[in-house]
Amino acid sequence: MNDLYKKLYLMDSHLRVGHLQLNDFFRIVECLIGYKPKRFAFCGHRPELHKNLTLSENIFLEAPHGTIKDRSRQNYTQQNFGGNIYLYQLFERLSYPEALGHEVSCSAKKLVAIIRTLLRPDPHIFLVAPQHGMDRTCMELLAKSLILEQTLNQKMILVADWSLSEWPLLTKVPVLQIKKTAPDNQMVISIANPQEQDLKLAS
Repeated sequence: MNDLYKKLYLMDSHLRVGHLQLNDFFRIVECLIGYKPKRFAFCGHRPELHKNLTLSENIFLEAPHGTIKDRSRQNYTQQNFGGNIYLYQLFERLSYPEALGHEVSCSAKKLVAIIRTLLRPDPHIFLVAPQHGMDRTCMELLAKSLILEQTLNQKMILVADWSLSEWPLLTKVPVLQIKKTAPDNQMVISIANPQEQDLKLAS
């Protein structure tokens, strides 16, 4: 299943028991590639920032592509974003990059957390509803960022709660259709691509 490894997937979940948890992401990756990821980056639905750091400092706290130069956006370039021009353009959409983490709205926190997560060097990226609260322009930039990030750095990126009907680009991506049933918590994964077989994961 090596051809399933380094891809971007949207996840369409039909769960009878609860919502997708972090452990579910591990199980899904194990199903696709045969083992659980040891290194990963995760951005949930309501991420938190370091309250006493600026938005710029929050973004580059763990990023490998550059060091913190200042508390605003003055000295940052596309190269600080690993060459991902769309990720840099998302950063440019922040109105107050010098604001502290506790001073901004939930949507600004979410955008900062998404950029920070995508800049991490981990080979597996898990995102939950990253498009929520974004306008159309940001959604398109995010979608392009995900595709380019996967291409540039050969990561596996799993995106939950972003349906294909809401995907803003003509370029389509594979969709993982996930069902988890009671009482045995069995998970069944199908890939919406006729060239790839259905996968089944036992709990």
